[in-house]
Amino acid sequence: MSKGEIRTLDVSFPADYRVANLAGKPASFEVTVHRVNEPRLPDLDEAFVRSFGVTDGTADSLRADVRANMERELEQRLEAALKERVMNLLMERNPVDVPAALVADEAQRLRDQAKGDLTRAGHSSALELPLSLFEEQARRRVWLGLLVGEVIRSRA
Repeated sequence: MSKGEIRTLDVSFPADYRVANLAGKPASFEVTVHRVNEPRLPDLDEAFVRSFGVTDGTADSLRADVRANMERELEQRLEAALKERVMNLLMERNPVDVPAALVADEAQRLRDQAKGDLTRAGHSSALELPLSLFEEQARRRVWLGLLVGEVIRSRA
């Protein structure tokens, strides 16, 4: 389509549409194109490079910064993956029944934290997240806390 073009689009509302009397029904919309945009790569000039905080404004410095950031991120992800594997092995080899009350408290803390994060990101504070979303993570955190506490006590 091009600017100024008018077209009629025939569509159907989804079967699970939130307005019941429209769910699954056909609809026609007349649309007018006001603007057509297409992606354009910016010029790799000094101003572009400086917009990323590279003070000398050279493409080579930008590439070096990007490479350093990617290497740092890769290292962090590899470290996190290794830590996750170690934790999984520890849990597998040291099964512990964690107290339900501790798991419930931790799940509540995690839910409150997630709700605060969503609110700070501009989402509705009225959103009620089910505790079940946080139970597995809470169980892992309680288990880890108990295990680390036991290791500390055994070394004292």
